[in-house]
Amino acid sequence: MPDKIIFKIFIYWLLSSLVLLVGVYSFWDLNDALSCMAGEILVGFNLLALIWAWQRIFERKGLALAVGVIVFKYAILITSIYFLIAYQKVSAFGFLMGCGVLIFVMAMIAFDYKKQNIS
Repeated sequence: MPDKIIFKIFIYWLLSSLVLLVGVYSFWDLNDALSCMAGEILVGFNLLALIWAWQRIFERKGLALAVGVIVFKYAILITSIYFLIAYQKVSAFGFLMGCGVLIFVMAMIAFDYKKQNIS
């Protein structure tokens, strides 16, 4: 069951990312689209690592490992965002648009959860 949830979230993330990437590329330039993709990748892997760690915590398997992953994950996330934006490796607008893919993924997960509970 947990692997099915991770797979479903990955598919939602992938579809949302592609739609958002095409939209950003259509309305803005290639640099914004590549920055959007960087934000999408960073948020996607962050989300999957968080889900994996929380599943380990709830199953009471490898609690120290899961907590270590969460702490290490946030350190990498904050450092990555700082260096990408501070050293102007990405467009801040495109990067934030890419990070916004998380909102679409969470909305699709909530809709799917609601649909399953109504049936």
